[in-house]
Amino acid sequence: MTFRLLLPAVALLAFAGCNGSSSAGTANLDGIADADAFQQVSYNVGYQSAQQFLQQDSSFSFARFVDGFNAGLAGDSVEIAYALGLQYGLQVGQDTLGTIDRELFLSGVRSGLNGDSLRLSPEQFQAAQAIVEDSVSIRQIRARAKTDDAAARTLTQIQANAVSADSFMTAVRARQGVRELGDGVLYTVQTEGEGASPTENDRVAIRYRGTFINGQEFDASGEEPAVLSVNQVVPGFAAALKDMKPGETRTVFIPPSQAYGLMGQPGPGGEGGVPPNSVLQFELTLVEILDMTPPAGTFGPGQMRSPGR
Repeated sequence: MTFRLLLPAVALLAFAGCNGSSSAGTANLDGIADADAFQQVSYNVGYQSAQQFLQQDSSFSFARFVDGFNAGLAGDSVEIAYALGLQYGLQVGQDTLGTIDRELFLSGVRSGLNGDSLRLSPEQFQAAQAIVEDSVSIRQIRARAKTDDAAARTLTQIQANAVSADSFMTAVRARQGVRELGDGVLYTVQTEGEGASPTENDRVAIRYRGTFINGQEFDASGEEPAVLSVNQVVPGFAAALKDMKPGETRTVFIPPSQAYGLMGQPGPGGEGGVPPNSVLQFELTLVEILDMTPPAGTFGPGQMRSPGR
């Protein structure tokens, strides 16, 4: 089984201490959409984990999972629910780089097992996940930079690019005709479209060209439109798509926090890719909204390279 992969964003984080299983997982979730990034990631990872647990065993026991989780945190060394709880508890109990709300994680597991609706959109989770990953990464880099020259150079690049990104986005925001979406994504409209806008569950055909703030092109759709799912791209790219109509062309400016974040996205073999704290600029045309069944052999941006994914 590959349950270790269920914690990709938080495998380096520790959870807060545990209580007994009888009251575990009862956090109030009404305000989770407005909670901080660490709380949102805690809840969302728990919920998504529960969905995969149920695929393994439809009668999965939350109480046994919590028992195993507590045993793992205590370092103790079978039923599937207990074993998975133990595995998760051992993983997060051994980590000391950060803190995620353990009660919200267990509340997410309970909510998912109960069949409740997920309370965070994919964009909300992606944004929160990026904040958590950046928080952990910068702690690691700062620690390594004290003794590692390569880490020191990376830290310098991160800091310099952050200043450049802020200056660039401030200048763009002051331009005439620039509009703003949520979370700092800016855009101008070259050609208006018409009809309905895509949702996060749609697939779209687009033409695009992506550049950095120095004008360097890092990706483009080529002669034929690229096909992608709206819910599989970085938050800023998804936000732009969901605000467009077929036939519309925009220039979109995506800040690092809504793109590849503090660490960027290395290219194949560590070459190229997206540098740390990079603003992404796209010339973007929404060609059409498609059904959800992808044609065989279809590739969207980022599947072969990495523009908006």
